[in-house]
Amino acid sequence: MAARPLIAIALLLASAACVSQPHSSPAPAAASAAPQGADARLARLFHDSDEASLRRNPLSATFRGDYRYADRLGDLYSDAYYAAERAAAEQELAALHAIPRNALTPTNRIAYDVFQWQRSEDLADLQPDMLALTAVLSATLLNDAGPVRSTISPASRPSTRSSPPAAAPRRSETRSITRTTSSATSSSRSSSTGRSAASAKGSSRASSKRS
Repeated sequence: MAARPLIAIALLLASAACVSQPHSSPAPAAASAAPQGADARLARLFHDSDEASLRRNPLSATFRGDYRYADRLGDLYSDAYYAAERAAAEQELAALHAIPRNALTPTNRIAYDVFQWQRSEDLADLQPDMLALTAVLSATLLNDAGPVRSTISPASRPSTRSSPPAAAPRRSETRSITRTTSSATSSSRSSSTGRSAASAKGSSRASSKRS
């Protein structure tokens, strides 16, 4: 409602029609005065409507690069604001309907229709029952939104920690392992030597018996 882009388009169409209107040969005063008067009145209505909207909505003016009202924020979303917007739409529609549409140029007739449609839509949206419904829907959407939570479970999240390196064996443990290995090797050698000696003694006894 504040920006009203379609109204800006209608204003551009009306301006273009006024600039591009050809200068024809002199015609009867009664025939030429009506179209020029209607087009000028429509252009004036568009200009006044846009200026009044910028005064009521200073943020929109600043957004468009018009800093005449940059020292204020405006009375947005209050009952007084909606009442002023509703009264403006009613007054502008009444002023529009006072302009004879058939007396306009073809381009300005399109601008006339666009402006009428836009302000009629604005007026319908500014009715108390529609404003109450909009407030309820806005509150419902905000309540249903709730806090935003992550849907990724902690177990499925990739871990950024690296596994700790395996601890190096201590020197005492290394020495103990070395000693144990040496003892086992010595025991194995002693067992092999004992078996060889016993085998040799048995062979010697068997030879002496035979002889």
